Amino acid sequence: MLGRGFPTRFGHCNATWLRSRGDGGRLLRYATLTVGVLAALVAFLLAMAPGNATDGIFVATQDTRVVEQYPTRKVGDDPVLHAKARTGTRVESYLHFQVSGITGTVTSAELKLHAVESTVDAAEVTPTTGGSTWAEGQTSWSNRHQPTGGDLGPNVGRVTSGTTVTYDVTSVVRGEGEYNFRLASTSTDRTGFESRENPTGHAPVLEVSTETVVAPGPDPVMVGAGDIADCG
Repeated sequence: MLGRGFPTRFGHCNATWLRSRGDGGRLLRYATLTVGVLAALVAFLLAMAPGNATDGIFVATQDTRVVEQYPTRKVGDDPVLHAKARTGTRVESYLHFQVSGITGTVTSAELKLHAVESTVDAAEVTPTTGGSTWAEGQTSWSNRHQPTGGDLGPNVGRVTSGTTVTYDVTSVVRGEGEYNFRLASTSTDRTGFESRENPTGHAPVLEVSTETVVAPGPDPVMVGAGDIADCG
């Protein structure tokens, strides 16, 4: 037991009790100060730490490819999404995602596509118009959606069949809503990815991570300069 005269509140020193005990009193004074500083540090770290992170995986609700050579053809149920840039026979693909049920700030959004063909140059991914008004079975080259931004995956490079290719689309996906993307290419080497109709089950997905910051709590009690002076 510490006996009578021990401080009755955190951060308060009984000067008479401490002085009567010489070095032991000084040690207790420093220990009390250390506890106050550590409590403040812990409170600060907890206030600055991120809150719960949540992840949402959203499968494409629409996807299709369109072919320049056949401007009115609609192939919304094709199992493969292609992109190719050969003049007169260009091929592009379009995807739609509905993001819902997430809260907090989006920290990461990744479009993931499963490759079925190897290529030296992956498709470009750009955001497009369209909202929620389009249907894969009604989209053709002649009425395809137009890009609203630049390439979101300039550093993807070579693609190997059977692998998953990831595009960082965080700059576009900022919360709940409708998101549309185009797969196009500047290369004559065709790129192929599984569509949502592909029987192997590797549909295009949009993985979204969010984070909720914990609000700081009340200021912790600390040993003040006056308390130290009173303990001398």
